[in-house]
Amino acid sequence: AERRAASAPLVLDLQESQIAFAVWWASVLLRWRNGEPLDVSAALMIGGRRAGKTWLGNMALWALILDRPFLSDGSKAIGWQISVTFREKEEIDRQVKELIPQSWYTFAAAANVYTLAHGPTITNLSARNPQSLRRGRGDVLFLNECQKMHRRAFVNALPATADRGGILLMAANPPTEDDVYGEWIYELYDSAQEAKTKNEVPPVLIHDFDWTENKAINAVARARVAAAIRVVSPEAAEADE
Repeated sequence: AERRAASAPLVLDLQESQIAFAVWWASVLLRWRNGEPLDVSAALMIGGRRAGKTWLGNMALWALILDRPFLSDGSKAIGWQISVTFREKEEIDRQVKELIPQSWYTFAAAANVYTLAHGPTITNLSARNPQSLRRGRGDVLFLNECQKMHRRAFVNALPATADRGGILLMAANPPTEDDVYGEWIYELYDSAQEAKTKNEVPPVLIHDFDWTENKAINAVARARVAAAIRVVSPEAAEADE
């Protein structure tokens, strides 16, 4: 029950595109640590590719679970990492292996579950069958590439956070014509914009990400890629930009 300073803290360096979200997430972490109710249940990270959304969303989930392994009722914290399919979870798996010290967790491949050294769990789930997300409690959830997911993935996953007042994070690129299920992302975005004009609390908090502020990518090469995509698919280029 005693909180001590970390003897070997894990420090994550952020890009400019990630700072605004991280500052907000720090306030969420403090409220979560203190057992105070959160004022939001879902947040959408949206912006062109290579803005650092997936990396930050995944690490944000791990930060909350690592920081508060037990909730106020004594139950272990539960995290979900939700990918479009199990085939598309390699990116977040790689991030965990590269960034989180291996002594901090064990991984059961058969169940796709990380068990952290101090008790809580983070489970990899697939949104291929949205009905499978109608399951028990989840405290901190992360939906990655959710512009590729059916809206039922969001509808079925979000209620899991209601048991203990948890939170669901989403990372999305602006949907294009190839993202046949992605229209609901625009609906969430538009509803937040409408609430803002009325000085109301949006149903989902929106965080815009600008890929041009991510200096970890090669800006010259990124511009060449964008120019080539614009020739073939102006809509996809516009979404990225």
